[in-house]
Amino acid sequence: MNVLPVTQFWNSRLYNDIERALHNILTKKRNRHAPPHTFHIPRYYIVTRDQTVIPSLGYDMDFRICDREHVDGVDCSDRHCFAPNASAREYLWGFMIQRARDSETRHCPRALKPEVHNLMKKYNIPSRQVCSFTNIVYRLFYDLHSPEKWDPEVQGVLGWEHMSADACNSELMSEVHRVMWRRNMNQFSLGYVSS
Repeated sequence: MNVLPVTQFWNSRLYNDIERALHNILTKKRNRHAPPHTFHIPRYYIVTRDQTVIPSLGYDMDFRICDREHVDGVDCSDRHCFAPNASAREYLWGFMIQRARDSETRHCPRALKPEVHNLMKKYNIPSRQVCSFTNIVYRLFYDLHSPEKWDPEVQGVLGWEHMSADACNSELMSEVHRVMWRRNMNQFSLGYVSS
């Protein structure tokens, strides 16, 4: 896949809503197990109980508040320190830059196909972009559900390794629809609506 479809997807409202949905899911799940943060811009660091390849928050991984000074937002050099409110955006940027153009076709859970097809309709994706956008969404779902590119800030919080692919799909798609609905309601209250 060339760069143009990836750039078009990255600039789409669909991408923005997926990013917001992933952020919302991560925040909900993180708040169940991580300590509440009191700083304006909180930072956590990761502590694992054992050296598993795919640590999961609440099982064998914990987040603790990092109270060190972070000059210019630079992370700690001796531990995995991060700003949790940036996790979804940074993960998706990495995905878009490194893996969205992957030409290898990924297995797509059967339940995801009609959901993605409906997303393309709801977002009024032009027919010439439907195929490439659909493939990017499939790759993103595969990336989020696969332990190959494990990110403790994202997959470690999602905990999808303990869920079926259909349940993961349902969780992500439900949140994307919620984000779209909220955005449309906000636009409606301001006097205009578009997808």
